[in-house]
Amino acid sequence: MALLGTALPLLAGCMAGPRYKLTDPPQAAQRQTAPLEMPLPAADPGTLGPDDKIAIVVAREPDLSAASVMIDANGTFSMPGVGRIKAVGHTPDELARQISASLAANYINQPQVSINIVERASRRVTVEGAVTQPGIYQYPVGATLVDAIALAHGPVRAAKLDRVAIFRTEGDVRSVAVFDFKLVRAGRMSNPRLLPGDRIEVGFSGLTQAWQDFLQAAPVFNVFTRF
Repeated sequence: MALLGTALPLLAGCMAGPRYKLTDPPQAAQRQTAPLEMPLPAADPGTLGPDDKIAIVVAREPDLSAASVMIDANGTFSMPGVGRIKAVGHTPDELARQISASLAANYINQPQVSINIVERASRRVTVEGAVTQPGIYQYPVGATLVDAIALAHGPVRAAKLDRVAIFRTEGDVRSVAVFDFKLVRAGRMSNPRLLPGDRIEVGFSGLTQAWQDFLQAAPVFNVFTRF
């Protein structure tokens, strides 16, 4: 179980996406806290993200095909005959159609393009605290809080299951929600879907006392709150 000091970093450099730095005093953050009116995220349609690797196959055009292409931090990659392409936010099928249209507009008659995912690096979640195997995990489309804790081989016997927090960054908004995992698992509290870069903390014993007090004083369970 990772021990956290006065800061709560999201990852140790191998993780794409934003980093959490909970360096503001919890008392100050609590005064600024306001519930976010945000619905649970829609089901992930399998869109591509930064650092994902894809294979591009253009039928009968080996010079245009590639076994492994990494999408850069800006969500783009370069392809011969097409130039720089924005991939982030598109499904593989959508990206294949986009490339086909660009090739057809240039010099290939009825190109046949397929895109396969080689490595899904952008869809990762960090699970820490009182779980059997804390770490960074890739998760499948539509995965939830329950799935994330299962990836970490479940909570340890002494875990405080009513103290499970999800730290999340969406754009410039940093938020946290506290869940009672026993109620979530029993179907009595909503089971939130994961977003890339989520950090899940099972039990708060690894946090400073000030942050433990802050999270335990959350006014509403299952509501993401700015900090």
